[in-house]
Amino acid sequence: MPVFDPQNYEFIRFNGNPDVPSPYKGPPSPAVDAMWDSLWADNMLIPQDLYIKSRPQYPEARVESTAAGYGGIFATFEATHQLHCLYTLFRASYVDYYEAERKFLLHNPDKYHARLDHCTDMLRQKIMCDSDATVVTYNWVRDEDRPVPDYSVLHKCRKHNELLEWSKRHSASKAVFNKSLSTFQLEEEP
Repeated sequence: MPVFDPQNYEFIRFNGNPDVPSPYKGPPSPAVDAMWDSLWADNMLIPQDLYIKSRPQYPEARVESTAAGYGGIFATFEATHQLHCLYTLFRASYVDYYEAERKFLLHNPDKYHARLDHCTDMLRQKIMCDSDATVVTYNWVRDEDRPVPDYSVLHKCRKHNELLEWSKRHSASKAVFNKSLSTFQLEEEP
């Protein structure tokens, strides 16, 4: 599958300047939310061979679509989950703007903080797993007494748009899932 081709990378210079605007930065607005929403697709259906290659922890509890013409195993890319977590943290930093976040915090503070802790820890694990060794250099800047890091460095990146397009082509939006009494079920969330 081309989306998983090791040649499917490009070099991108990150925008690391906190004063430079980005369509993903606050203050929140419908336009900022639309940009975040454009970064991921709905869940997808993957073929059996890709499912096996993913080495699932609980294959006996997999979720399969039973819709004619929409067969496959329910999945998402980890990048989708990570972006969703990052967006969750973004919304939490503007809890006064996002009414659903505010209500969740007020009515279920333990679950709200558990969700934020989950996202923080998932992103920590990913950052430590990747251990990006890209070098960040420092520069002298007028009116600054200490060296200033230049976070706008060049990175070798997987082409996210191709991952997104693959996910859209394999969308689970028309899938049908049936959980019967005989379906194997985990006792708790993995």
